[in-house]
Amino acid sequence: MDERTPKNGIVFFGTRIRWMSEALTQLGYVASSVQQFIDDLILANEERVQVVHHDKKPLFEEGMHLARRLTNAVLLCETALGNDSPYVVAIEKMK
Repeated sequence: MDERTPKNGIVFFGTRIRWMSEALTQLGYVASSVQQFIDDLILANEERVQVVHHDKKPLFEEGMHLARRLTNAVLLCETALGNDSPYVVAIEKMK
């Protein structure tokens, strides 16, 4: 089965994160220029899985890191979609 075909109609968040590089490329960006943002989002999702599915109780500092990673991901998406944002992510356009 193709990874892009949802099983039982569900596409899990971790799978969608792995699609981000290709989506950015399709939007005309060099995905590798923001790989750190994508890697941070992968880490944030791993933390989310631990909290939601394994009853982990994150420390305050861990919660702050999770919030920062998610905020950065939102800013990346806003920039890639051309939406106005107070913070712009330096993402390289394809030539």
